Amino acid sequence: MEKSYGVIPCRHTTDGWEFLLIEDFRGNWGFPKGHPEPGEEPKETAERELQEETGLFIKQWLDTPPITMQYTYSEKHEKEVTLFFADVDGKLVVLTGEILQAQWVTLEEGEQLATFSETKKVFRSLRSIFRNS
Repeated sequence: MEKSYGVIPCRHTTDGWEFLLIEDFRGNWGFPKGHPEPGEEPKETAERELQEETGLFIKQWLDTPPITMQYTYSEKHEKEVTLFFADVDGKLVVLTGEILQAQWVTLEEGEQLATFSETKKVFRSLRSIFRNS
């Protein structure tokens, strides 16, 4: 099974929590993620991918347990993606040719913008953890 690791980038504003979604070169909206390099730990992969794709850095890993999604794509490839929660900081800059754009969203906006049902489910599950106030 193919594995990748990523970050659910979070930031707290005066209006509540926001989450960063990125649009890949296929036009799909999701979270920054990627494959590990040899010897790299899952959180190291997640942090590197965040920096490579957005220019942001991890200010603090959140105590929220990671979310793991499993799905099949191209009819035969099984994939497992583990996403870690992190409060992030820095100037948002789309840095790689893999990403077309990035956008900060609320829970409701994220559920609408996310392309795949697995990511939409993540946003629904976040409501109990990050209820915007």
